[in-house]
Amino acid sequence: MNFLQCKHLKKTALLLLAMTTLWGCDFIMDKKPDDSVNVDATQEIIISKDKEMAKLLVEATEKNYEIIEIVEQIKTISTPDSIEAIANDLEADHNLLSNAYNRIARESLISIPEESVTANQDYNIKNVDSLEPVLKIITNNIETQINALNQLEQAVDNAEIAQLTFKSKRVLKENLQKMENVINSI
Repeated sequence: MNFLQCKHLKKTALLLLAMTTLWGCDFIMDKKPDDSVNVDATQEIIISKDKEMAKLLVEATEKNYEIIEIVEQIKTISTPDSIEAIANDLEADHNLLSNAYNRIARESLISIPEESVTANQDYNIKNVDSLEPVLKIITNNIETQINALNQLEQAVDNAEIAQLTFKSKRVLKENLQKMENVINSI
């Protein structure tokens, strides 16, 4: 191999290397925007799940506070011992649920109401005869909470939140049964 052939071979190799490098850089540059689009899509999914979680948690919290508000008003009238006992149980259970909702919200960095939207609303509870409509409101609110927690449990991949929602739903189902028994006995 003479000197000219060797020089020509070096130039060809260098040109080939430069072209490969440019082509490789172009390929990498083309792929970067696609990767960032995928990251954005992933972020959108996470944001969407977080929004859904927040909406469901706020809904459950608002209904829970309304139940506490109604129970406090029921306790101001003279009721049979059985209704008074159920009112006390409901108040204790729903205060515990409130604490659980606050814990989920705090851990998930979600802002939820600190008091009932219907705070200080008069439910016109004058005596035992006027209880049935408000007991139905409580029943509807419990059902709404159960539905919200079912959806929350499906929307979240967090085992701790799933466990809290499971326990909360169990308490709510027990309270729903109590409320249905009271409504049927009135």
